[in-house]
Amino acid sequence: MMRRLVLILTTILVSTGVVAQNAASIKEDPSLIWAEGNGNSGSEADISALEGLVRMLAATDIIPVSQSIRLPIWQTYLSDLRRLSESVASASGSVIRYIPWSRIPDVFDSRRQKVRELCDYAEQAAGRGEFSKARTYCGWAETYIASLPQDQDSVRERLVSLRKRLGNGETSVVNLRNVETEVQAIRRALSLPVAPRKPVQTRQDRADVAEQTENQPTVMERSLASNLSAGPEIIPYPVVEAPVSPVTIIVKETTPEAMEPEQPRHWSVLALTDIDASPAFGLMLTSSRGILGAYTSIRSNLIPGGASYSCQSDGTTDFGFIWVSGNARLSRWTASAGANFNIAPSTWLFAGGGYGDVSLLWEDDDNRWARVSDLSVSGIAVECGLIWRFHSMSVAAGVSTVGLKHYSALLGCGWAF
Repeated sequence: MMRRLVLILTTILVSTGVVAQNAASIKEDPSLIWAEGNGNSGSEADISALEGLVRMLAATDIIPVSQSIRLPIWQTYLSDLRRLSESVASASGSVIRYIPWSRIPDVFDSRRQKVRELCDYAEQAAGRGEFSKARTYCGWAETYIASLPQDQDSVRERLVSLRKRLGNGETSVVNLRNVETEVQAIRRALSLPVAPRKPVQTRQDRADVAEQTENQPTVMERSLASNLSAGPEIIPYPVVEAPVSPVTIIVKETTPEAMEPEQPRHWSVLALTDIDASPAFGLMLTSSRGILGAYTSIRSNLIPGGASYSCQSDGTTDFGFIWVSGNARLSRWTASAGANFNIAPSTWLFAGGGYGDVSLLWEDDDNRWARVSDLSVSGIAVECGLIWRFHSMSVAAGVSTVGLKHYSALLGCGWAF
């Protein structure tokens, strides 16, 4: 039975990783937004399809900016869309990039997280009296939030309050090159001035600049302050109906600017059950960034496994035969760690190894416990399975073996954050 379960799960893993929706079903599914691209190679066609997907999203008002800058703004999300969307080659050799409407909010998660972190950095810097550095963090956060849908009301209110506290004045150079590069790309998309990287200034230079710029808001600050104070707007979502037969968008050439913003780290904590004649219980902790991650788990049935000596199932021992009282117990525990891989939207494959022990013990007529050696096993533990994430919930299923002799099924459920 257990070997059959292993075979079934292995089949599911393989089919989940390699079987994608076919082109026809993607085009007919109203829950998906998609675009098709052609090229001289598979990679070129995929880039064209990705750019087409960006153009489809730019036709919506998910991001509430003027139509003239929607496409440049969505192009700053190319790396997020590449990570969250799927691709499939059609029979004609073209490539289709598609993503469920329900996953569009996930595109903005990394940038929302950066806004919150930059607000934290600004408040910490202001608390240390480093107001010029705090203004830099605040300005970056304002740029990020101008490229996001109008939600996160509490964060917007926090930014407005922070700007009022800091005022307008000198900013300092902060060495966060990844953020600075992305902020400059967003400013260009918003048609705002892109300031060159400032050299380190002397104290006199800073005093002169502060005197000249005191209480003089920049063009960007006036624009962003106006957007932030306008108040939240409820955007219907999705804002356009996905047509039954969408217009195919083919982009022959594209030169998107290479941008790889730092991706947020995701965690999951699951209560794990190792199903067997004597079930074991424990925890699994997972951590991931991008498509790769790691996990660790431990589980036990909390039955003591200590024995005074060992025997065989036929009753023989090193000193004769065992006289049993009739009492028996099964002790088992496993500790493992390994890697997890994002193989499909919201689906992760985990695989790893560790050490485990499964001991059958008999009680003798002197109330001592003997380990039944030929019915017990200890050694290398190997396991694999799938983890599905649904918003703040995670579900896991898999199989485990100790010494390739004892097999059990794994089931888990917990929280994702």
